[in-house]
Amino acid sequence: MKNIFRIILLSSLCLLLGKVAAQNTAQPIQHFYLKGGGHLRGHILPSDNKQQIQIQLLTGETVSLQRNSLLQVNTKQKRQRISLKNGEGIPSKGFYYILQTGISMGYIDQRELALGANVFSMSFGHRFNPHWQVGGGFGLDFYDQQFIPIFAEGRWHPWQSYVSPFIGLQMGYSLGFDVTDDSWWQSNSSGGTVFHPSIGLRLASKRIGNFMVDAGYRFQRATRSWSGDIIDTLTYRRLSLRLGWEF
Repeated sequence: MKNIFRIILLSSLCLLLGKVAAQNTAQPIQHFYLKGGGHLRGHILPSDNKQQIQIQLLTGETVSLQRNSLLQVNTKQKRQRISLKNGEGIPSKGFYYILQTGISMGYIDQRELALGANVFSMSFGHRFNPHWQVGGGFGLDFYDQQFIPIFAEGRWHPWQSYVSPFIGLQMGYSLGFDVTDDSWWQSNSSGGTVFHPSIGLRLASKRIGNFMVDAGYRFQRATRSWSGDIIDTLTYRRLSLRLGWEF
């Protein structure tokens, strides 16, 4: 009886090890991302047709697709997208990064109206679900002096549609550049706290990236010393308009 039990146990163990080995040596699952926002999983079948691609799905079915309808093929699952009407799609979760540029207008210490430029910013992070995303980034701002803001950010999308509104917040610290003025000696500049709440819109796209625009309020503190004797404390309060692209 004990021998029978041992045979059954060894046979079960061999079957289990064979199954694991077969899974490890099997062809990796490929992910096919369509321009309309669709996502298929399976394997490419050999074919002489240069215009079409044959895919065997995990369900065993075989489908044919035009090669120009594929956005990307890889063996690792990318961030997921929600498909909308007319082939557009919006991201639902996963890694993201955003490129933005824009302008700002406001007062310096309530003395003079000035126009500046948020020349560039790049942020990246994680999208937990279609509504919440959290990350951080850096940029380059031009006012009467220049700053490199380093910030953490969060965004909330209340609902998902072709035009999706969102509320965003960036908070962090800016590094300042040293500048030279013709009427003064070399100055030593340092940045300070930066705070930027915003509200905006994101437009769905048939590609991976989505266009976005936002308007907000940008608060920036800084200090500047002239030859170590005169110290200016600067406060920038400005309205900001930015355009961007989200991936």
